[in-house]
Amino acid sequence: MPPGQLGPYMRELTALMRQFGLDGLMYGHFGDGCLHVRIDFPLAERPAVFRDFLRDAAALAGRYGGSMSGEHGDGRARGALLGHMYSPEALETLAAVKHLFDPGDVLNPGVIVRPRPVDADVRLPAAKAPLGPLAYSYPHDRGDFATAVHRCVGVGKCRADGTGSGAVMCPSFLATRDEKDSTRGRARVLQELANGSLVTGGWRAPEIAESLDLCLACKGCASDCPAGVDMATYKAEALHQRYKRRLRPAAHYALGWLPRWARLSARAPRLVNALLGLGPLAALARWAGGLDRRRP
Repeated sequence: MPPGQLGPYMRELTALMRQFGLDGLMYGHFGDGCLHVRIDFPLAERPAVFRDFLRDAAALAGRYGGSMSGEHGDGRARGALLGHMYSPEALETLAAVKHLFDPGDVLNPGVIVRPRPVDADVRLPAAKAPLGPLAYSYPHDRGDFATAVHRCVGVGKCRADGTGSGAVMCPSFLATRDEKDSTRGRARVLQELANGSLVTGGWRAPEIAESLDLCLACKGCASDCPAGVDMATYKAEALHQRYKRRLRPAAHYALGWLPRWARLSARAPRLVNALLGLGPLAALARWAGGLDRRRP
């Protein structure tokens, strides 16, 4: 958007949101004429509002000589709205260039050329009621586990190596480079648990156990994730629900009750240290506690 047009454009955009009964938070690089808006669309109650508002908002941006894409690409989200930015001749040229290199239309079909409607691939809220009472209150998410895990919107900062700048998230992904071991990958699996779609086994589904297995519960995402995803809390919830009224793995008792063992050992510290200094007895203690035998 030309910076000089940003003020009147924002006033008209605000009026347009009111017209559709929407509310949004505006932020961005105003000096460059770049505006971002976070809008809470009523996708479940009034799905047509999403499509109709985007159509009118795109037309508004076009009238002010602006771009809907900002510093990002057009992509699937805005392909159907490009007619408000480009002339029919320009769009025909784009289609001709794509056909020249991709006559079979196998590369990203339905995105820029002959795009699908803007609401064709929108994932509607489908969260179901949680299985039983929750262990945590989730005060910032209206007490709802599904709302909490849907904080993740796929930004992908958890896949970046930010250790040089003091960031922590996400150590397991940095070790494996596997999407399932990133905060985003785990959040996606937990979203499927909440939706009851792909993960159908509830809290004890093997997909949940595999996804959370390498999570260190380091709380790095709670501070580094721009959306405030707190995977350590979600993992604690999942483990609580999985093992509620069931025996846990030995390591849970060995490490989870470590303060108890420390208090007991403090009653006879010399005796405990002497016993654990014996090789066979130390190995037996590690085995009983579910600890890796390779630990010194």
